Amino acid sequence: MMDWEYIESVLKVSAELKADRKIEILDSLKRLDDYFGKKWIENAFFSSPGNYGIEVLVDFERCLRITDKITNGRKLKEKLMIAINPGAFYIPVQVTDIDGKKQRQTDSGHYNIQNALAEAHVAARLIESGAIVEYEPPLTDESGKPDFVSTWNDKHIAFEVTRLQISAEDAEQWHNRQYEIADKCGEFLMCGSLDIYLTEPKISKETINLIIESVQEIATSLPKTKCIERFISDTIYCFYDPSGSVRQDRTNPPKIGEKNGKPNYGVCIHDVKADRSIEIEKKLKVRFPMPAAARVYVQTKNDGSNTLSVVRVYRVANDTRVISKIENKTRQLPSNMPGVVVIDMGGSTARLHDWASEISRSFDFNLYSEVSAIWQRKGTLTATGLKWYESIVLNPIAKHVFYGDILFSLMPKTANICTAFQSST
Repeated sequence: MMDWEYIESVLKVSAELKADRKIEILDSLKRLDDYFGKKWIENAFFSSPGNYGIEVLVDFERCLRITDKITNGRKLKEKLMIAINPGAFYIPVQVTDIDGKKQRQTDSGHYNIQNALAEAHVAARLIESGAIVEYEPPLTDESGKPDFVSTWNDKHIAFEVTRLQISAEDAEQWHNRQYEIADKCGEFLMCGSLDIYLTEPKISKETINLIIESVQEIATSLPKTKCIERFISDTIYCFYDPSGSVRQDRTNPPKIGEKNGKPNYGVCIHDVKADRSIEIEKKLKVRFPMPAAARVYVQTKNDGSNTLSVVRVYRVANDTRVISKIENKTRQLPSNMPGVVVIDMGGSTARLHDWASEISRSFDFNLYSEVSAIWQRKGTLTATGLKWYESIVLNPIAKHVFYGDILFSLMPKTANICTAFQSST
């Protein structure tokens, strides 16, 4: 029998949840039990145990359920059922060196489950906004066959959904080399924040050694009251702030917060797009997205207080996959209605703001008149559900303009909505 005792004893999920949340979790697991049985639930759950793993399963079940509200949703449900390991959605990237080439290794269901879930998440948002949604509609327009056509009263919009896979090269540079720099430089930093900017997309071993040697030398004479900046080479710039702040006024340095009774360092890691980093990127004349890797170090003093240090490593990413996705997916859009390409950015190392700027520049060349907007989404699974970060770029030269009233019913208030503009040159 699927009950809360089973959830606590077998799946080791905390009972410290609100009553309505416990009911939602139990209902989801009961439906998954009907679909697959308890053994499947346990096997799918083991890689992410605890409350986080439960959210994986709850989200997967919610995606299965949303297909019942879609015309032709059976096709999407079949995709989800075939890609039967929901844990594959969250498998870490593994990169192996085969014959001198970096190759990305995942299981066979990894790509399928990511794409199927991305489509289901978009369908859920469309339905929440009041649309009637049809999956893979049999359009007579030969120019395209989108994933969805959604209808609000008499207004129709086509949606083509895709999800980025992190490339082997990007995984090597970001997961391995940027974090290697952050880890080794953190050994020399006693307090404050050190931000390192690399304006070359590829990080060689020689570059890593040069940065580590330079930071070790700099660390011996770091001031306690003022910021310093230095070019280690033509392509390596670093900025040190003893307060640990990334803001120019330095009045709000990162603090160690509390979350579930434990120190929370997330603010220190993710506070990387404040005004200083914007100014530095302008100073370095950076035009491409700069994914960041960060490490936080805490040392406890004799009096019990904590000394905080943060190392963040930024790297220019010349990853062209977003633009390539737009080019490929635009061909799937019909020519007789507004069309939107939705990109789930889960496999991207860069920030949505950076890619939105890059997309805006691509519209500047009048290349994509068939697409009305590019909708970027990046989901983060938390202990209370899936949290979305979103951005939509409207195309000023689109053949069919996106409906403004639908835009604001579709996008959350926290989304970044921008219109690309054509330069005068």
